[in-house]
Amino acid sequence: MSSPWPTIPAGRVARIEIGGTPARNERAFWAGGNDGHPWVSIADMREPVIQETNERITAAGVRRSNVKPVPAGTPLMSFKLTVGRVAVAGTDLFTNEAIAAFHVDESQVSPRWLVHVLPGAAARVVTDTAVKGATLNKAKLVEIPLELPPLREQRRIAEILDTLDEAIRRTEQVIAKLLQMKHGLLHDLLTRGIDDNGELRDPERHPEQFKDSPLGRIPRGWEVCRAGRLLTRIEQGWSPDCPGWPTNEGAWGVLRTTAVVWSGYQDAGNKALPSHLAPRPEYEVRPNDVLMTRAGPNSRVGVVALVDRTQGRLMLSDKLYRLVPATALIEPAFLVLALTGARTQRHLSTLKTGLAESQTNISQAIVRTLWLPVPARPEQGRICSALDAHAGRVVRESDQLDKLRTLKRGLMDDLLTGRVRVNVDSEATE
Repeated sequence: MSSPWPTIPAGRVARIEIGGTPARNERAFWAGGNDGHPWVSIADMREPVIQETNERITAAGVRRSNVKPVPAGTPLMSFKLTVGRVAVAGTDLFTNEAIAAFHVDESQVSPRWLVHVLPGAAARVVTDTAVKGATLNKAKLVEIPLELPPLREQRRIAEILDTLDEAIRRTEQVIAKLLQMKHGLLHDLLTRGIDDNGELRDPERHPEQFKDSPLGRIPRGWEVCRAGRLLTRIEQGWSPDCPGWPTNEGAWGVLRTTAVVWSGYQDAGNKALPSHLAPRPEYEVRPNDVLMTRAGPNSRVGVVALVDRTQGRLMLSDKLYRLVPATALIEPAFLVLALTGARTQRHLSTLKTGLAESQTNISQAIVRTLWLPVPARPEQGRICSALDAHAGRVVRESDQLDKLRTLKRGLMDDLLTGRVRVNVDSEATE
């Protein structure tokens, strides 16, 4: 289906200007704090409207460089290395030479509509996508093809897509807040627990309910045990030479350490077992296994995850431990939470061995010496249920975010091509 609108080059309806960078070795050109003028780099283009920037330039920096003033409300687009990242100037500012400002003729083009249409239009101009770090230049920017609806229709399209963007941003903020809350909730649950009434214990109102321990103050009815007492064994896997691609479902594979991440077990992190090697079924990972990374970069060692579900025939590598709990004492899910706690992880970080940040290790002996809080089994279950309920909220919000993003992609494809026309009886305002 051909577009119902004329296609015109961006340079016909917008004056396109490229920014610059004052000399870095001239301290007088760069301002500190909130002094000077906002100066935008691609790193600042994370929000849809730019109010604050990481760096600011002085009046001297403006006079002695090729920066150009960008008024508030102007659409911006990156066109070097990262092509097609867009934002709107939320205040008067300047940009570097990797960002183009589109000073539109508002009698023909809605700035908000242009922000939505530019990424896709710019992508069509980048012809050699095989070259890493594709860039555009001023000549190509001017030639960016725009399928131009009537102005009132542009405004209505922008209003619809802006509304979706706002819903997406709000959902992202909710998810970020929930993830932030998870750390505080986990700390509270591992230091205060949940009483028989389903409430967090209060150490301020009821200090008599708490006692000192090697882990600090904990509820009086809890124990503190070395991990070795809570485990029947620790198993370590096998790392044969494997190709870099993942296995097909139903075939054997070996887990990478990337299968064990703080957000949970990810069975996609695996490598296919070569056909000439016989599998070792005793290393196969199963639901309810507790996995811990034992070797690798410092930030990736000591990560713990519970296997909730997994495709079959995936084996432990020798950079992973399987911690087998004594289930009469501790639930697998609670073992994961106890090992994840900030106090345990801080202590573990002091015990890692290795000659470089990029290659550290933890031995089985180190794991066995870790102190862990141990409530009674019924309370372990309550604590795990509280974390599961919180995780469920994150999943629901994440599902909603996926739906909103899918809806936006479909609407952009329909509205920005004219496949679906909008009602302009109630015109949006800029």
